[in-house]
Amino acid sequence: MGLTKVPEHVKGLIHAVKTYERLTIEAAVTGSRDLVLQALVHHPLVPSVAVAKTLMEEMLEKNRAYLPAFFK
Repeated sequence: MGLTKVPEHVKGLIHAVKTYERLTIEAAVTGSRDLVLQALVHHPLVPSVAVAKTLMEEMLEKNRAYLPAFFK
């Protein structure tokens, strides 16, 4: 089975999602709220920094027991 070439118009979306994933992993390892925010801002379904901040605060608070590194 041959490799399928990724269409040019899809490459930006793939890059944005991969950036989101990498930043999310780094944020989880370091406990960095700045990296959480950067990750969310890169996600294509998050429309603005303001929405990203709201999502971040809500997600962290609801998962506080599992994410102690973010509450030092």
